Amino acid sequence: MMSITTHPPVGTSRIQQWVESTQLRQAAGRFVTGVAVVTASKEGGNLVGATVNAVTCLSLEPPLYLVCLANTSNTLATILQSDAFAINILSAQQRTIAEVFASKSAEKFRGVSYRLEGDEAPLIDGSVASITCQLWAHYPGGDHTIIVGAAQSADFLEDEPLVMRAGKFIRVLA
Repeated sequence: MMSITTHPPVGTSRIQQWVESTQLRQAAGRFVTGVAVVTASKEGGNLVGATVNAVTCLSLEPPLYLVCLANTSNTLATILQSDAFAINILSAQQRTIAEVFASKSAEKFRGVSYRLEGDEAPLIDGSVASITCQLWAHYPGGDHTIIVGAAQSADFLEDEPLVMRAGKFIRVLA
C-alpha cells in the first residue's frame, strides 16, 4: 500500500507580497489553454454548467481529472451535492457554447445538443472529449475550489479543440 504525506497550506501569514489580481490574470492569460464546459445534474433533473480553462488530467493511475470552479458557482454547489460531473472539452466550432456557459444565463442548455446517461451529468454533443467523473476530493483554493474527479468514462473525437490565449479564442495551426 502506498503512503502519501500531505502538507497543510503555508498560510497567508507567511506570504510577504501578493501580486495584484489584474496583473496575475494578464500574466496567466499568456498560457494557451483549451476550453471546457463542466456540467452536472441537480436532483430533479435541473442541469447546470460552467465554462472553465483550469482543467487538467491529474493522474492516470488512478484516473483522476482536476478542475477549478469559482466558490460562487452554481455548478460547484451542484457537484458537491451530487458527487458527479462531466468535463466537456469543446471543439473549435463550439465558441458560442463556451460564451453561453460563461454567462449568468439561466437557460444555458437551450439550443445545446447533449445526451444524458441515466442521472449523470450532461455530455455536450460535438465536444472533442467528454469525461464523466465521480467526485474524489475537493480543496479550497482562494476564490476557487479545486475539484478532483475519478474518471468513470472518456470519449473523444479527432476534431480541433477550442483554444484560448489572453482572453481571446485563437486557432492553433498544426
